[in-house]
Amino acid sequence: TGGTQRVALELAIHLQNLGHTVDVFCYFYNKNHCYTELCERLNIYAVQNNPAANAPRVSRMHTLPSWLQPLAKTYFSYRALLHKLYTRDTRIQMLKKLIEQNGHIKRYDIINAHDYEVHRLSQIITHPHILWTLNDVRGMSIQSWFWPHQVLHNFLARQLAKKEVRGIARIFVLDTRNKNFAKNVYDRDALIVRCGGNIEMFKGQMVPPHEPETPWTIFVT
Repeated sequence: TGGTQRVALELAIHLQNLGHTVDVFCYFYNKNHCYTELCERLNIYAVQNNPAANAPRVSRMHTLPSWLQPLAKTYFSYRALLHKLYTRDTRIQMLKKLIEQNGHIKRYDIINAHDYEVHRLSQIITHPHILWTLNDVRGMSIQSWFWPHQVLHNFLARQLAKKEVRGIARIFVLDTRNKNFAKNVYDRDALIVRCGGNIEMFKGQMVPPHEPETPWTIFVT
């Protein structure tokens, strides 16, 4: 678990405190390691509870001859694109089934797909208000000296981007960088909803003597 998960849990709790009914659905859930102080206050449903830790995936790319590595990377890149374009993710289908087992999808006023992967739920369910909280998603387009490869890859990437947001009613992001990303990659206007530290709290604060021309960088975590 990381910051993305905590943002989702905090959002759910705040909505719950406002009097809304909130259910959290996920694929993996380990209640012993996932912000216990937050999770115990929420209704959480998971496809797999307390899953055993998977062994880290080890790339064998370095075992190939150096001349073959670029070809292998290209092959796996296309395979991933085509898989996402033309097959349904088994995990997302199981997540849909989990939601249906705990009440019909239509009973929810809003479905918030938080971060990457789970937003593909919008491709297999019909709901007028599916929102996507998009952050820290990598771009799919590439630049290559071999222009046919670049053209074909980026064409498929654009088709995938269109498919991924077809059922999304609105996209939310945390900052301007992700807002620009949503526009450039998905051609959608995103709404910035910030969270975390409030820069207003630094107003009026004393700072050590420094050169007026030297800019300050404030890191908040």
